[in-house]
Amino acid sequence: MIFSLFKKSSKTTASEAATQNGEAQNPDADNADVENSRFSDFSPNESQGSIIVEEDSSHADADAEEAAMLYANRQNDEARSVLEEAVRHRKREAGEWLWRMLFDLYRIIGDHKAFDAMGIEYAKAFEKSPPVWHGETDSQSKSSALVGGMNFNGDLVGSNKPAFASIRQTLEKRKRLRIDFSRTRQADAAGCASLLALIQEARQKQKEIDLLGVDPLANLLQARLVPGEAKEQESWLLFLELCQRQGKQELFENTAIDYAVTFELSPPSWDETRVAASRRPAETAEDEDKNVEQETPTNAYVLEGDVRGVRFDDFGEFAEAHENIVIDCTRLVCMDFVSAGVLANILAGLKRQGRPVVLYQPNYMVAGLFRVLGLNASARMILPKP
Repeated sequence: MIFSLFKKSSKTTASEAATQNGEAQNPDADNADVENSRFSDFSPNESQGSIIVEEDSSHADADAEEAAMLYANRQNDEARSVLEEAVRHRKREAGEWLWRMLFDLYRIIGDHKAFDAMGIEYAKAFEKSPPVWHGETDSQSKSSALVGGMNFNGDLVGSNKPAFASIRQTLEKRKRLRIDFSRTRQADAAGCASLLALIQEARQKQKEIDLLGVDPLANLLQARLVPGEAKEQESWLLFLELCQRQGKQELFENTAIDYAVTFELSPPSWDETRVAASRRPAETAEDEDKNVEQETPTNAYVLEGDVRGVRFDDFGEFAEAHENIVIDCTRLVCMDFVSAGVLANILAGLKRQGRPVVLYQPNYMVAGLFRVLGLNASARMILPKP
């Protein structure tokens, strides 16, 4: 087991242990001195108001490192023992980071009683209000508002199969997805049919697709519609869909009449629910990339649940499509060492390219692992406010 190497008496660093066990490592973090850079030095910076920004390059002290690694290995009880012993005997000297790790661990395992009891001790030790318990309902309601975002790569044509496959793959991971078509310059009936099929699939699965940057696309489609010529039926149907989403009811109704006459078929009915997207601010994906300090990022690569054995094969495409890369960790519960090592190597490569990356609000147990592997040396971590 990896974690027998992390006893405080051994002074063994995470990098050494990973090397001995053949695990992936962040090459930029190999020379870090874990013993001389402690998490107990952590001091939250609340100047951002609704968030805490943490971006130094120090690694964990022995307790935080050991607890983070145990937790990554699903050894929750052992991680809890390490943290409880540290805060019980060292109090304030244990460092606020260790307290925050233990608060988050109590939340994750659902021990509300222990969380409240430690809150009293925290208030005495640090002379300020303790973190607030956020139950499952609160976190779910917040996470349900999160939106994944991507640019549509290439033109809306039937031969552009990779773009449609990427949308379908992304929808498997998200309840709602924004797709920006501002770069689309061509469309054909087969491409329109593929997009309509994806929209229908999303509805059947009770998911949402928001379409951004659609004014040029709508103009492109409208130019293809010839009343009286029964061609490009899929282009007609997608144009009607865009009219609904844009709230252009008069244009929709006029086009629907032309559609009925041209194809001798009943047109789609006006559906007010599809107008919702037009009532949101008309932001493009590039606009949203600039808003990385928002309470809930709206155009981010989302990590969620218990991430194990993941190679992040789809991350490269996401990174290419965004100038500023935001990795939303608000729904990330845990990550294993191997996956975190892969992510560390990816972020190190992006840093060498001069690409800015934000790790948005990982819980403190996961953030502890990220610091052990040096992800915070390649990306800025925005930590949850208490």
